[in-house]
Amino acid sequence: PMSTLSTTAVHIQILSGFHVVHTTSTAHTVASLVGIHRAIEASGMETLAKSGLPLQTYRHFAERTRKSCHQRVFEAFGRMLRVVPHCGPEATEALVDEFHTPQSFAAALRNNSDTELLLRLKARQRGA
Repeated sequence: PMSTLSTTAVHIQILSGFHVVHTTSTAHTVASLVGIHRAIEASGMETLAKSGLPLQTYRHFAERTRKSCHQRVFEAFGRMLRVVPHCGPEATEALVDEFHTPQSFAAALRNNSDTELLLRLKARQRGA
């Protein structure tokens, strides 16, 4: 919605070295983004290439980061696991990597003991 875009344009934060620059209005946001764009443009692509940062076109970036149905299920499953008490980031990552969906995790819980599942996850973690 346009209201969300307007709010985003006014409340942008830019990391500048170790400082966060908070824009205060749409005009300030536009001026800040134009200034950043001009600084990048002035440094030239050769300078960016020498920096060692990977360069890519926007089209390639958009294609690589495009959302898919699978990614959304994967992300939602991870968020659901994170609300389980004592399920930290490492455990969440291991479970999502192994089972991919809540349905496959539920099937594993039905068909295996807790010990079997823990051994399976630990073996996968070791690369076995």
